[in-house]
Amino acid sequence: MADHPIVGEYRVLPGGVRFDATPASVRRHAPLVGQHGDEVLAEIGYTAAEVAALRAEGVLHTLAATDPLP
Repeated sequence: MADHPIVGEYRVLPGGVRFDATPASVRRHAPLVGQHGDEVLAEIGYTAAEVAALRAEGVLHTLAATDPLP
């Protein structure tokens, strides 16, 4: 289990490889749904206006702390 500052505790799948001397750990929480959408689209060439249009059309959404989890 891991803890997220907004959504609380969530289940984490174990890694495929295990090391005795360096056990796996969760170093940071998972991103929320759509949290980095703007940045990813900007990296592949979308303008701020194009990203805003996608948000207005409901294509791009960022999960808010008050939204139910999918």
